[in-house]
Amino acid sequence: MTTNRRVAPSVASGETPIGSDRGDVAIEAAIVAPVLFFLMFAGLLVAGRSIQARNQAESAAQEAARAASLEQTPGAAVAAGQRALDSNVADTAGMVCSAAIAAASLEPGSVVEVQVTCDARLIAGRQATFVATAFEVVDTYRQGDGP
Repeated sequence: MTTNRRVAPSVASGETPIGSDRGDVAIEAAIVAPVLFFLMFAGLLVAGRSIQARNQAESAAQEAARAASLEQTPGAAVAAGQRALDSNVADTAGMVCSAAIAAASLEPGSVVEVQVTCDARLIAGRQATFVATAFEVVDTYRQGDGP
Protein backbone atom coordinates (compact mmCIF):
# COMPACT_ATOMS: atom_id res chain seq x y z
CA MET A 1 0.00 0.00 0.00
CA THR A 2 1.41 3.33 -1.06
CA THR A 3 0.43 6.60 0.44
CA ASN A 4 0.52 9.72 -1.60
CA ARG A 5 2.05 12.41 0.43
CA ARG A 6 2.34 15.85 -0.94
CA VAL A 7 5.72 17.33 -0.28
CA ALA A 8 6.15 21.09 -0.20
CA PRO A 9 8.32 22.22 -3.06
CA SER A 10 11.65 23.68 -2.25
CA VAL A 11 11.88 27.42 -1.89
CA ALA A 12 15.18 27.31 -3.68
CA SER A 13 13.55 25.82 -6.77
CA GLY A 14 11.44 28.98 -7.19
CA GLU A 15 8.10 27.26 -6.79
CA THR A 16 5.50 28.82 -4.51
CA PRO A 17 4.82 26.73 -1.44
CA ILE A 18 1.24 25.73 -0.68
CA GLY A 19 -0.46 28.18 1.73
CA SER A 20 2.00 30.98 0.98
CA ASP A 21 1.31 34.52 2.18
CA ARG A 22 3.07 35.95 -0.80
CA GLY A 23 1.26 39.04 -2.18
CA ASP A 24 -0.97 39.50 0.85
CA VAL A 25 0.71 42.75 1.85
CA ALA A 26 -0.05 44.31 -1.53
CA ILE A 27 -3.71 43.30 -1.30
CA GLU A 28 -4.00 44.60 2.26
CA ALA A 29 -2.37 47.88 1.25
CA ALA A 30 -4.76 48.24 -1.69
CA ILE A 31 -7.72 47.83 0.67
CA VAL A 32 -6.45 49.96 3.58
CA ALA A 33 -4.77 52.83 1.67
CA PRO A 34 -7.98 54.47 0.34
CA VAL A 35 -9.56 54.33 3.80
CA LEU A 36 -6.51 55.94 5.40
CA PHE A 37 -6.37 58.55 2.66
CA PHE A 38 -10.05 59.41 3.20
CA LEU A 39 -9.59 59.71 6.98
CA MET A 40 -6.54 61.93 6.52
CA PHE A 41 -8.40 64.13 4.03
CA ALA A 42 -11.41 64.45 6.36
CA GLY A 43 -9.10 65.36 9.24
CA LEU A 44 -7.48 68.08 7.14
CA LEU A 45 -10.90 69.46 6.23
CA VAL A 46 -11.98 69.61 9.88
CA ALA A 47 -8.69 71.22 10.94
CA GLY A 48 -8.86 73.79 8.16
CA ARG A 49 -12.47 74.69 8.86
CA SER A 50 -11.72 74.98 12.59
CA ILE A 51 -8.81 77.35 11.96
CA GLN A 52 -10.92 79.43 9.58
CA ALA A 53 -13.79 79.68 12.07
CA ARG A 54 -11.50 80.61 14.96
CA ASN A 55 -9.78 83.30 12.88
CA GLN A 56 -13.16 84.62 11.72
CA ALA A 57 -14.38 84.88 15.35
CA GLU A 58 -11.22 86.73 16.41
CA SER A 59 -11.45 89.11 13.46
CA ALA A 60 -15.13 89.79 14.12
CA ALA A 61 -14.44 90.52 17.80
CA GLN A 62 -11.64 92.95 16.93
CA GLU A 63 -13.68 94.78 14.31
CA ALA A 64 -16.72 95.02 16.59
CA ALA A 65 -14.59 96.41 19.43
CA ARG A 66 -13.01 98.99 17.15
CA ALA A 67 -16.37 100.08 15.72
CA ALA A 68 -17.88 100.35 19.21
CA SER A 69 -14.96 102.41 20.53
CA LEU A 70 -15.50 105.07 17.85
CA GLU A 71 -19.06 105.89 18.94
CA GLN A 72 -20.17 108.63 21.31
CA THR A 73 -22.89 106.86 23.33
CA PRO A 74 -23.12 103.33 24.77
CA GLY A 75 -26.27 102.57 22.74
CA ALA A 76 -24.61 103.67 19.52
CA ALA A 77 -21.51 101.68 20.46
CA VAL A 78 -23.50 98.46 20.89
CA ALA A 79 -25.32 99.04 17.58
CA ALA A 80 -22.07 99.81 15.73
CA GLY A 81 -20.37 96.75 17.20
CA GLN A 82 -23.27 94.53 16.16
CA ARG A 83 -23.23 95.97 12.62
CA ALA A 84 -19.49 95.33 12.36
CA LEU A 85 -19.98 91.75 13.59
CA ASP A 86 -22.80 91.11 11.12
CA SER A 87 -20.83 92.46 8.16
CA ASN A 88 -17.76 90.46 9.17
CA VAL A 89 -19.49 87.07 9.28
CA ALA A 90 -22.12 87.73 6.59
CA ASP A 91 -20.20 85.91 3.84
CA THR A 92 -19.18 82.94 6.00
CA ALA A 93 -21.46 79.98 5.35
CA GLY A 94 -22.32 77.68 8.21
CA MET A 95 -21.34 80.12 10.94
CA VAL A 96 -23.65 81.91 13.38
CA CYS A 97 -22.15 84.50 15.73
CA SER A 98 -23.40 86.62 18.59
CA ALA A 99 -21.65 89.34 20.56
CA ALA A 100 -21.67 90.68 24.09
CA ILE A 101 -20.50 94.29 23.96
CA ALA A 102 -19.49 96.03 27.19
CA ALA A 103 -19.39 99.76 26.55
CA ALA A 104 -20.79 101.29 29.74
CA SER A 105 -18.52 104.30 29.64
CA LEU A 106 -17.12 105.77 26.47
CA GLU A 107 -14.95 108.38 28.12
CA PRO A 108 -11.53 108.86 26.51
CA GLY A 109 -9.12 106.25 27.84
CA SER A 110 -11.82 103.76 28.86
CA VAL A 111 -11.91 100.26 27.43
CA VAL A 112 -14.58 98.63 25.27
CA GLU A 113 -14.77 94.84 25.58
CA VAL A 114 -16.42 92.59 23.00
CA GLN A 115 -16.87 88.85 23.41
CA VAL A 116 -17.95 87.01 20.27
CA THR A 117 -19.34 83.46 20.35
CA CYS A 118 -19.55 81.62 17.03
CA ASP A 119 -21.13 78.25 16.30
CA ALA A 120 -19.53 76.82 13.19
CA ARG A 121 -20.56 73.79 11.15
CA LEU A 122 -17.41 71.81 10.41
CA ILE A 123 -18.04 68.61 8.44
CA ALA A 124 -20.73 65.92 8.37
CA GLY A 125 -22.99 67.82 10.74
CA ARG A 126 -20.30 68.24 13.37
CA GLN A 127 -20.35 71.64 15.09
CA ALA A 128 -17.91 73.53 17.27
CA THR A 129 -18.16 76.71 19.31
CA PHE A 130 -15.44 79.36 19.17
CA VAL A 131 -15.18 82.27 21.61
CA ALA A 132 -13.02 85.34 21.01
CA THR A 133 -12.59 88.43 23.15
CA ALA A 134 -11.22 91.79 22.02
CA PHE A 135 -10.48 95.00 23.88
CA GLU A 136 -10.23 98.46 22.39
CA VAL A 137 -9.24 101.65 24.17
CA VAL A 138 -11.41 104.68 23.45
CA ASP A 139 -9.19 107.25 21.77
CA THR A 140 -8.12 110.03 24.11
CA TYR A 141 -8.07 112.65 21.35
CA ARG A 142 -11.23 111.72 19.46
CA GLN A 143 -13.48 114.40 17.96
CA GLY A 144 -17.11 115.04 18.74
CA ASP A 145 -19.31 115.49 21.73
CA GLY A 146 -18.66 113.40 24.80
CA PRO A 147 -21.20 110.98 26.25
